[in-house]
Amino acid sequence: MKKAPTPVSQASVIELLQRTDLAHWQDIVKRIDDPVTARLIVKLLDDDPHLREHRIGVYLAASETVKRSQMRFARWQRRRDAAVACLRFARGCVMRVVGAVTSIRPPMDLMSAAAISTALAAGHEANGETHVAPAFPPIVDPFVGTTPLVH
Repeated sequence: MKKAPTPVSQASVIELLQRTDLAHWQDIVKRIDDPVTARLIVKLLDDDPHLREHRIGVYLAASETVKRSQMRFARWQRRRDAAVACLRFARGCVMRVVGAVTSIRPPMDLMSAAAISTALAAGHEANGETHVAPAFPPIVDPFVGTTPLVH
């Protein structure tokens, strides 16, 4: 036979809920140094002034954690902004140097192979003397035959 359910008094249900609530509250208060948990506690206690009066110590500790978190974030933002400013300054310096070097001498890829070979063959003058580039033997490719490097 089935047993009839035993009646549960309302007082014992309320007591059970209060004990469960207290256990959860204690778990949350253990993590009060976590900024997310502290913000939740502060919001909860700000919304219920009566509860805040009974938990003023928890409220103060949570408020302190939130304030420390805001200070850490502000310090991180200042450091990030300083690093970004340094990188922008360094980039500007590099771009100025690259621009100066480029304006002095054009990059080699802009010079044609014909111009390079003509300059090497003709030589150049320095101190009244004409210097001619030495002639190198052509590169031999065993599959194709003799192939000159410069035409």
